[in-house]
Amino acid sequence: MPDLTLVRHAQASFGAANYDSLTELGWQQARWLAEAFRSHGLTFDRLVTGTLVRHRETAVALTEVLNLDRETEILPGLDEFDFTGILAAFARDREMPKELHSDRRTHFRVLRDALMAWQRDELVDPPETWRAFEARVGDALCRLCDPELGSNVLAISSGGPISQKVRSVLEAPPQTMIRLNLQMKNTGVTKIVFTGQSRYLNMFNAVPHLDTVDRAKALTYS
Repeated sequence: MPDLTLVRHAQASFGAANYDSLTELGWQQARWLAEAFRSHGLTFDRLVTGTLVRHRETAVALTEVLNLDRETEILPGLDEFDFTGILAAFARDREMPKELHSDRRTHFRVLRDALMAWQRDELVDPPETWRAFEARVGDALCRLCDPELGSNVLAISSGGPISQKVRSVLEAPPQTMIRLNLQMKNTGVTKIVFTGQSRYLNMFNAVPHLDTVDRAKALTYS
């Protein structure tokens, strides 16, 4: 049965001036994942990424280990929502904590509240509306699950779009996307099996390549 393997990008540079690039650990996470794919004999008909640097760099690390000779498709529907812009819109009439961009716990707590306001259409002039995000991610899922384009698809994306795809497949309420998104691991693997118009969740946010004692500290969420 055809399947879509969704991989969240490896660790990006949280707290740095430019978040959109992998850390040294991020490159290693992606290589370990590729080794796990190779050890299980996994092959892919298509390789698809979003437009972001962290997506492309994760794909490079994977293809270098897998020797995957596939032209990379670029699909903007796999791009993350503009969380910086959403936080800025949320902050217009609120006082934000000073450690918003330096403390992970504070950052994700405020982001959760901002995303809930975004879904309720309470933000003034966000960079993208919730409905627009929902629509572009839905369009991307349709393209990724088109059996005429390939039956085994590897797609590199971000936590938001992957969580929204899972929420869509499960036909769950919008808030489910936020709950899923805030627990997404770097290089976490999600699988969706598809046939015709039907789609089924097979795996969510798995990191078997990090499930060893010596790699416990390599598990990251940003």
